Amino acid sequence: MRMTTRIALRRNGEKSGVHAALPSSLADLLNLATVKLKLPSPASRVFSAAGDEFDDIKLIEKDDVLHITCGEDLAPHLEACAASCAAAAAPTAVPEAAPPATAITLGVTNLQGSRPKVPLLRRVELEQVDYLQLTSFDVSQQSFEGEIFVSFLFRGGAHDEFLSAGGTEFPLDDNGKPTFLPSAKWFLDQLTTANGISCTIHDKKTIKAGDDLRIQARFQGKWYDEVDSRDFPFDRQDFAIKFRFDCRTTGMVPLEVVAPDSATGIISDEGFQIRDCWRLLSPAYRFSACVSGTGARAFPAVEVMLSVQRKPFSAILQVLLPSWMWTALCLMTYFLEPVKSKVYARFSTALTMMLLGYFHRAAMDKYLPPSQMLSLADLYLYINFVFMVAICLQAPMNAYFGTLENVSEREDIDLYFCLSFLACWTLVHAWFARRIWRLRGLPYSPTRLQKIRRELARDRAQLEEECRKCTRAKLGRLSKRCARNQGTKVHRLPNN
Repeated sequence: MRMTTRIALRRNGEKSGVHAALPSSLADLLNLATVKLKLPSPASRVFSAAGDEFDDIKLIEKDDVLHITCGEDLAPHLEACAASCAAAAAPTAVPEAAPPATAITLGVTNLQGSRPKVPLLRRVELEQVDYLQLTSFDVSQQSFEGEIFVSFLFRGGAHDEFLSAGGTEFPLDDNGKPTFLPSAKWFLDQLTTANGISCTIHDKKTIKAGDDLRIQARFQGKWYDEVDSRDFPFDRQDFAIKFRFDCRTTGMVPLEVVAPDSATGIISDEGFQIRDCWRLLSPAYRFSACVSGTGARAFPAVEVMLSVQRKPFSAILQVLLPSWMWTALCLMTYFLEPVKSKVYARFSTALTMMLLGYFHRAAMDKYLPPSQMLSLADLYLYINFVFMVAICLQAPMNAYFGTLENVSEREDIDLYFCLSFLACWTLVHAWFARRIWRLRGLPYSPTRLQKIRRELARDRAQLEEECRKCTRAKLGRLSKRCARNQGTKVHRLPNN
């Protein structure tokens, strides 16, 4: 049975800590220290009481006092204690005189050594999103207007002296060189929206919330987004705002933005000013961390998406139902005996319905979205119009077949046309019903799904390209190694 080895864990610069059992690996020890000591960022280095850094778990013995850091060097006073302990254990020697300026220089060096190593990856979490207003959206300009409040959290940021520092200027050391350790207020100044057309920021604040630092701001303006009205009047829209921090992921001040499941979204009835025509879907909010840009110009971002669906009753009543009724009246002329017996009466009735449908389409144009794409309602109106034109043209054909002496043959031809129109009209309505039913089960709008597919295809292509480069580099190293072993000339690999 393996005996438990007890150790003492202490924060960098502190004289007290907690006792714990020694794990089996150095990585487990760092994770344990991060949780036990409640560090603001993951632990990465382990020092002994004598100031030596451990790189193997086997070197740690029972009752050792371990000082844990998050990447920075050991605190100055701990280094001084370790040096004094080492001097006491060493043979006594007469120290040489040193000027006071040297001691001051050493003190500055120790203080600078206590800073974390840069670039230091910071992590900020999305906490809350509140749509204060969603006033309107424009299909022709592919944009929507509103006002939104957003807040982020730096976990453990209240105990970080660099994040808690005041001022929005980029920090410099005593020599005028950048430290690349800016404050939370500086990060807040870098917050913007990637798809903003005309946007203003108000009420920027940095607040301490217990052990955390909260940064929050209020945005008001107009944002661009792809508005897809092809499924009108059964369409749904995903209004997305991409919040971006203008600090490159590959730069000296890297930042990681995450959207945890604990992030909340709020929208009130007063703020949802388009509720007469739209309703909120469940879940209304969707959050996803992403990257804005590519390559060296990649910035951390988070996309906040609000999903709404149109209320179709008004469009059905005013646009679709009249067209359906006029097509149905044209089909009823095949069953009305007075009209059935007179070809020209059927022709005049179908022509009247066709003209009514044309003028109704022109009158209802203001209720249809001003888009260059053919919507579902447009398609339905045009199909009904084609049916009325076909019924209208079939009436003169009856006049031609009326010269036939066989009356039963004329009636059979008339019946064939009637059944063909009814079958086609029924199939058209079945297709529309299936299309509408499929739209109800989509997790995103069709435009959003196409955008997600394009992003996945782009990420897959980039991953395949990186795999090809990695494989090519490994093959090159392997060929060079074989050439050295065999004493042969190394040939360059072909491009393909």
